[in-house]
Amino acid sequence: MLYTEVLPHLPGRPTLTVAAIPAHDEVSMVLRRCRAAWLPACLSALCLQAQPTSMPQAPPAAVAAAAPGLLSDKPLWSAKATGGMPGLVVGQDAVVLRYGDTLKRLNLADGAELWSVAVDGYPVREEDGLLFLMNAQYELTCLDARTGQQAWKAPIVKEGDAGFGRGNLVVIRGGLKGPVVAGDKVLVGTFGGSFFKGRTGKLYAYDRKDGKLLWSFEAEDGVENPPVVHQGLVLFGGIAACYGVDLATGKQVWKAGTRSDNQWMFKVAGDTLLMSAGHYGAQQSAFGGTLYAFEAATGRPRWKYDIGGPSLLRVEVDRLVGIEWGMMGGTRLTCLNLATGTQAWEYKEKSSAWPVVHEGKVIYITKDNRIHVVDLASGKAGSPIPAAGDFQMGFFKGPWGRFLDPVVLQGQAVVGSWDKAKKESILQILDAKQAKVAQERRLPGEIWAFWDRKDLLVALIKEGEAAWSLQVFGR
Repeated sequence: MLYTEVLPHLPGRPTLTVAAIPAHDEVSMVLRRCRAAWLPACLSALCLQAQPTSMPQAPPAAVAAAAPGLLSDKPLWSAKATGGMPGLVVGQDAVVLRYGDTLKRLNLADGAELWSVAVDGYPVREEDGLLFLMNAQYELTCLDARTGQQAWKAPIVKEGDAGFGRGNLVVIRGGLKGPVVAGDKVLVGTFGGSFFKGRTGKLYAYDRKDGKLLWSFEAEDGVENPPVVHQGLVLFGGIAACYGVDLATGKQVWKAGTRSDNQWMFKVAGDTLLMSAGHYGAQQSAFGGTLYAFEAATGRPRWKYDIGGPSLLRVEVDRLVGIEWGMMGGTRLTCLNLATGTQAWEYKEKSSAWPVVHEGKVIYITKDNRIHVVDLASGKAGSPIPAAGDFQMGFFKGPWGRFLDPVVLQGQAVVGSWDKAKKESILQILDAKQAKVAQERRLPGEIWAFWDRKDLLVALIKEGEAAWSLQVFGR
């Protein structure tokens, strides 16, 4: 099933042009992660008015045979935006961009335009052949992703004050969870959330074919995550509970209580539902948290674990690995047994980015600009590897800055850092087993996001205060 995410406009009036660039071999990109609690709202400052320009379509140069190595020198093609970040959704074989009142779909292989339509709405997600848009009146529009033709439009009722957020796409974007395609249904959640206490949320199920509302479920704790479908149940969490709702009928099957605070992680691992909620006071951290494990089918509690802060955990076979997060960043690397919630080992390092697990090694970067490689089985760490640049990325300052988290792209572990003087992103490709750097590549500007798409890699790069670049690389 196709799953994609959206990156919205920042304030501005972007213009966009596309240019083809001769191809080389493979490149890898690094995902950005923001620790600022306010950044999602900043990124959701959606600009619905933009100045469109023509999009020249130049055929790409012939792709040369892939040479040994991990990173190419130049992308296949790029799209330049000025005045603000372009709204985009990246699919498996195409990218959708909106500027002005026009939505365009471009082929990922060469940047060629596949279709162009006038729209009333903003692209938020593409899944299973459907492209979803929403507007500032809480209306969800569904397009055929292949043709751009509208399939249906449905209103989404915001709970609480009838006028709350109406006309404000920033608020609406944060208050909607989904849409998620589940068979013949499209699921969307709304929430009151910890910032809007007293407003209940709802989970809505629409008919995939015509957008007809099939059922709705009221959740007094709101819907704080995109719903997850597991064995006929729709699973989601609110600010004080997790729910299991029957997908066919919308009836509650189970409800399990959690701490009353922000939800930080929600995922299913096998038959276990994992959810972490942030609160104050635990383990002498400025932010504390609790990790809960429930039986996904029944909601029966399996275990819980007090963590030093809200944590995004990587699930690796029978273990969970995550950084417990505090006011100044990560406080320690913790590994838990999935079945019991008991701690397998911990490795303390102050202020670090989220880890990645690759080839049996846990890899992460710390604020002192060192890369750590820890054995997943034993928790033993080798000698730290110096990062080529600064741990904290360029345009956000202070403890709430942007960090680049290590990721695995096209089978390679990649760690990113920042060259302040040259304003370049530095990518270090690691040999995880040998715990050493295999290759280094520099890219002008600040990497904000990446998408790994088969033989292609897509990167969104901030090149200046009002300059953005979407770059597509081939092997």
